[in-house]
Amino acid sequence: MTALDKAQIPNQINTLERLNAWSALLLGFINPQKAVIENAGENPEKMMQTYILRGDDGVEYLISRSALPLSPDWRANNTDAFWLMVNDVADVDIPVAYTNG
Repeated sequence: MTALDKAQIPNQINTLERLNAWSALLLGFINPQKAVIENAGENPEKMMQTYILRGDDGVEYLISRSALPLSPDWRANNTDAFWLMVNDVADVDIPVAYTNG
């Protein structure tokens, strides 16, 4: 489990979009080698991926993709919020560089 104290989120993160970017980049940084085989016979895919893509509109986009493991009983649990069904990926501290703006 990577514990999170809300005080570790930099003050400049004041939108949901910035929070998404911060968490995607952070999860990729602390889990660079974690991968999952999504389909039998295929190569493993990194669990956390981020990259930059220039769209057809000329705008550059931060693309993020995550494969987060779910609790085995997530389908049967209809009382907890879905995001609470996500299992931990790593047991590390958040690097200080990600807690400063």
